[in-house]
Amino acid sequence: MKVSCFYSGVNTTPESERVKALSEACLDRSYSKFFAVILAFFLIAFSGCASVSGKEALNDSKGSENSVEEFFLDNGIPVYVKANYSNRLVSVAVVNLGGSVLYEPEESGMELSLLRMMKSGSEKYSFEEIQNEKYRTHANLFGVCRNEGSYLGISCLDYYFDSLLDILADGLLHPVFNEKEFNTMLKEHAQRLQSMKSDPSSLAYYSGIEEIYKGHPYQTHPWPTEQSLKNITVENLKKLHEKFIDAQRMAIVVVGDVDAKKTVRKLNRYFGGIPAGKSDFSREEFFSGKTVPEVKVSGNNVVLSSPESAGTGFITGFFSFPSAASPDFAAAMIASDMYSDMLYQVVREKYGACYTPSCSQSFSLAALGVVNFYRISNLENILSYAAEARSLMAEGKLICGKKSDGEFVFEPVDSRLESYKNSFINRNYARQKTVSGVCEKMVDSLFLFGDPYTEDLISQQIHQLTANQVEDAFEKYFENGKVRYFCVTEPGSEGKIRF
Repeated sequence: MKVSCFYSGVNTTPESERVKALSEACLDRSYSKFFAVILAFFLIAFSGCASVSGKEALNDSKGSENSVEEFFLDNGIPVYVKANYSNRLVSVAVVNLGGSVLYEPEESGMELSLLRMMKSGSEKYSFEEIQNEKYRTHANLFGVCRNEGSYLGISCLDYYFDSLLDILADGLLHPVFNEKEFNTMLKEHAQRLQSMKSDPSSLAYYSGIEEIYKGHPYQTHPWPTEQSLKNITVENLKKLHEKFIDAQRMAIVVVGDVDAKKTVRKLNRYFGGIPAGKSDFSREEFFSGKTVPEVKVSGNNVVLSSPESAGTGFITGFFSFPSAASPDFAAAMIASDMYSDMLYQVVREKYGACYTPSCSQSFSLAALGVVNFYRISNLENILSYAAEARSLMAEGKLICGKKSDGEFVFEPVDSRLESYKNSFINRNYARQKTVSGVCEKMVDSLFLFGDPYTEDLISQQIHQLTANQVEDAFEKYFENGKVRYFCVTEPGSEGKIRF
């Protein structure tokens, strides 16, 4: 078991070059001198950190909730331990990197199904025993699957950590593929697909995802599709499990009130003997930006009909959005928040054209911006109202209120920028108030950057944003970018949509 040094948010492995690269990209965008000073401090920390022993690191980090320690199991699996002494909770996630790029479209949902089976019984623990233990300890055993990878984890009181870790490890390494639970899972998959098709809003979104990602590595989805469901068999999941347990793809995140050294020893006993190289996966290639290209939105708008949409309509529009590693990402995130508010003020408050208009984005290596119009009452004009909101913001205007005659009162982007920055940072901070939230955030950073630290730089980028950068990002991605719309309405109303 090898130990690297302690640091506060800075990695000493080669993957930390992404931190440096992202920081340099920020400097290229004329971020403040303060950020350059912070970067210089980080680089000094890099040079001085290597001489710190693992034992000294543990002593230095005791009581520090900004610290992360990095270890390696005997087989090279990295383990990231973040102290949190605010309560007695512990959260652990065993991460598998790669995700969609390792599968064909007809294998969509396979990894998600494997995670479900890992939670549903193992050689040592039956499904009933696992459920009873979760109930007794008030613990959570969870599995999450994304385009960039997946993870199986537990959240529990430190008192029950050893017993829950044993359940987690045995499920991950020795699932038994219980027939009853497998059949239950297939029924749940089928029900979700049916629910998606019968819900007009979901139908618009998932139809769009299917079309937008055609020919892209993310054409393979984390969830099962109608085409892939028939391929989810016990035999195929067993074959997948053999490739899935691969030290080359794995990392482990631990957050909570734990003794780091003792915890890593336990993890090494469970996972330190896993061999590497069972799948065609290279961390360096995956995070180079070549494996997962940015998605380019193109193609015609699509109108679908559904009886469930009687009396209303639903529209989802997709446009290209910068990835989290892009120097435009922070500015585009703030622009998205501003535009979402503008849509609400213009489309709903001024015209009453739909119940909820909004703008959001995916947090992904191949990100998409999404505009959504939920329960539309004016199909003929709603997109022209959205264009009005977009034009106002393109002029650098934000709505801050109304006059007595109902006319909007405007403010420039610069005057409202700090409040939007604070709102974003507060949302990000709220996620870190829980042990499980911190663990999830570190895993997200692993998926996007190959380390659990770089995502923290996004808040620093937000702090340094200027109004010009936000306006430039809005012009580039929202105003000038191609938007492809997917609409679902009741039969006979398809011709009402004006794109």
